[in-house]
Amino acid sequence: MNILFLYEGAILPERGGVQRVTSVLADEFARRENGVFYLSLPAKASGVAFSDYQFFLPENDFGSKKNKAFFLDFLKDKRIDVVINQGGLGVACSSFAHHAQEIGVPVVSVLHNGILDIPRNYYAARGEQWKKAGLGWILPLLRTSAAKKILMRLYIRKYKAHFRNLARSSQRIVLLSEGFKKDLEAYCPPRAFPGKVCAIPNPVSFPEADATILGGKKKELLYVGRLERGQKRVDLLLKIWESLEKRFPEWALRIVGDGPDAESLRALAGTLGLKRVSFEGFQAPRSYYERAAIFCMTSTFEGFPMVLVEAASLGCVPVAFDSFAAVNDIIADDESGSLVPAFDCEKYAKTLARLMSDDALRERLAKNALAQIPEKFSPEKIAARWGMLFRDVVSEKRKV
Repeated sequence: MNILFLYEGAILPERGGVQRVTSVLADEFARRENGVFYLSLPAKASGVAFSDYQFFLPENDFGSKKNKAFFLDFLKDKRIDVVINQGGLGVACSSFAHHAQEIGVPVVSVLHNGILDIPRNYYAARGEQWKKAGLGWILPLLRTSAAKKILMRLYIRKYKAHFRNLARSSQRIVLLSEGFKKDLEAYCPPRAFPGKVCAIPNPVSFPEADATILGGKKKELLYVGRLERGQKRVDLLLKIWESLEKRFPEWALRIVGDGPDAESLRALAGTLGLKRVSFEGFQAPRSYYERAAIFCMTSTFEGFPMVLVEAASLGCVPVAFDSFAAVNDIIADDESGSLVPAFDCEKYAKTLARLMSDDALRERLAKNALAQIPEKFSPEKIAARWGMLFRDVVSEKRKV
């Protein structure tokens, strides 16, 4: 079978979760003797070695007629059986992907993020932007139940047409967690996509490790990801660390990644007087996971964050806000990590303090987190589920 991944960005696994999961799946599909291709808008990166799967559209616009012609010729030339639309949340990428149906190639659209978590957690996700705009005085109003309901209705109205078109035009819609199904139904009722919706989690990025990895752990907290204040809320993590740093002089915080707010976050660390926090910049994260004892996530919303699974797979105890549905698929509270009520920074600090003070607790949670990986998130298991989906959609298309 020949499989094409379609996305706006090039397949650079170290640059983002969608690219990383695509790379892992592509390798596993190829290992199973499938033909694998990856098509994106032209890359802006320079001095980068691209994957053998990578191909580029001629123009930087999904609406381009030249790109459409190239796409349809590509599908015919490579004899593509299924297109995986990795940009299912985007109107432009999805509309472009659905050109494949003009020549009978089925499209599977993947939603790589929460569908209603932005309006649900709007205060936490967008509050900093309002403050910068001088509108911070409005924020308390946004926390009222009436304002939340209005915001949710407006958000659903804005994107309803997109999700209904997606339901009509895709052979399958793949969510990253069963927990997102109710949110999708807020846009269009189940009768709009009978039998089309399924949930497949992301696979782990790294080869299996065993419990011996726990012997090399240092007293380090770790963050890996984009440095920004909206979705990722790294600023909250710095403030949480401020309350712990003096109490735990043997511990340090490492922050791996880069992003639009990197400079302001470094400045915040200085303003808070933090001494044992290091900004490592953009790095391959594996060695950091292997060394750190605890992984910290403070996001306002996510889809199925690769970093939590990566941390668990290398014995780094994951701690996260309970702010998105898929987090419960990865962390069982006090069994394979710790879940903290959304945006309760005081409780988050207490949770970290408990873990930092109790070696036996950290080891128990790390072992449990590690043990769940092969069964739930191995590339082999996840690719097998995708294989069943491919066979179903191709079979259905042939019957039409």
